Amino acid sequence: MYRCPLCNREFKSFAGLKLHFAKAHPVDGRGDCPLCGRRGVELRMHYYNRARAGDLLHKVVYGLTPRSNGWREAPLKKECRRLAMEVLKGPRTSLPREEEGQID
Repeated sequence: MYRCPLCNREFKSFAGLKLHFAKAHPVDGRGDCPLCGRRGVELRMHYYNRARAGDLLHKVVYGLTPRSNGWREAPLKKECRRLAMEVLKGPRTSLPREEEGQID
């Protein structure tokens, strides 16, 4: 089972979770970040920039965002997708916090 990090809904497959995330938590356009509360940001770029900076929570969520055409993001996207699959699988009810350490 995979659990959505934003609404805790469970899915049998990672593909199902990604589809849910794309429909229920769109990243196109401006909005408030549900992870850090930053207001009025372009969410796809915000997740990308915070993931590049090494923020674990944003890396996990960025791993669920639909692919874009940006070639520069490909290695980071693969890393974040692997991390999301690892972190979101199982009965965990919330994302790990930075104090708990990085997941390698």
